[in-house]
Amino acid sequence: MGFLQMIQLLFKILPLIHPIVTLVEQLFPNAGQGAAKLDAAINAVQTILPTVGATAEQIAAMNSPVVPGAPSPIAGAVNAVVGLVNASGGFPKAQSAAAPLNPPSVG
Repeated sequence: MGFLQMIQLLFKILPLIHPIVTLVEQLFPNAGQGAAKLDAAINAVQTILPTVGATAEQIAAMNSPVVPGAPSPIAGAVNAVVGLVNASGGFPKAQSAAAPLNPPSVG
């Protein structure tokens, strides 16, 4: 798969990544679940690749690092969207898994 083909495929799926990341954030609202959130988002993006016309070869390329030690293009795109949303304050601060959902009011 050529670099240009990879970029074109990323542009096809990019508008779908933000809603996926938002849904995953709702499904895993607690702090400390970053790895599970990332895995869920990457799996969801991998699932939709065939719907945008990606071939098996292209899907394999999108799941493999372009440079050794770097994330795959899918993981990089998901991480970039998460970083942008976090930087803009798009996700509320997650509660710790140990924190009560409704802390008692004082006074």
